[in-house]
Parts: sequence; structure tokens; C-alpha cells
Amino acid sequence: MILRQVQQYVDHLVEQFRPERVILFGSMAEGRATADSDVDLMVVMAGTQNTTDSALEIRRRIPRSFPLDLVVKTPGEVRRGMQGRDGFICSVLERGKVLYEKRR
Repeated sequence: MILRQVQQYVDHLVEQFRPERVILFGSMAEGRATADSDVDLMVVMAGTQNTTDSALEIRRRIPRSFPLDLVVKTPGEVRRGMQGRDGFICSVLERGKVLYEKRR
């Protein structure tokens, strides 16, 4: 049930914001979610100057019925994080589940 709601949320996010990728990470992606777990999403989005403001705008414009931890990164931030072996970014990319990826 919750995964269907998450996918609907991602579908709306893709429609309105045109991200490059949306990745589910954390306990839900790893099959460890409990009734108290939130949904962790990383949105990789080009053309944003301030990722914090972008995350707030996404939260404001797209309603949801579940607790959400939303992280927005630019493609450059993700690339630099991979090259520098940033623990958070590498973990999301290695253990997360891609819910959307833009066709190239």
C-alpha cells in the first residue's frame, strides 16, 4: 500500500519538476521499514541553484499521506560525491532503489 502511494508521489514529482532521477533509500528500500518509518527520497535535479529551497518547493506543491525525508541534489553534487566517496551519496546510489530515471 505505502509503495503505491510513494510511486504516485514520485509520478507527480516527475510531472511537475522533471528530475533526472528519484531514488528510494533507507529502511524502506532495504526492506527494514516499520510502521513508524518515514520514506527517504533523493531527487537528482538539474537547474536548481538552491537544493534546500527546491526540496521545500517540492514538499509545498505535492501533497502526501506519509512522513517524508526529501533530499535534493544536483547531478554535479552526485558526481562529486561519487568521486570523493561521500558516504551518504555512495550509500544511496549503491543500496537505494531507483523509482524514476530520465531517459537519455
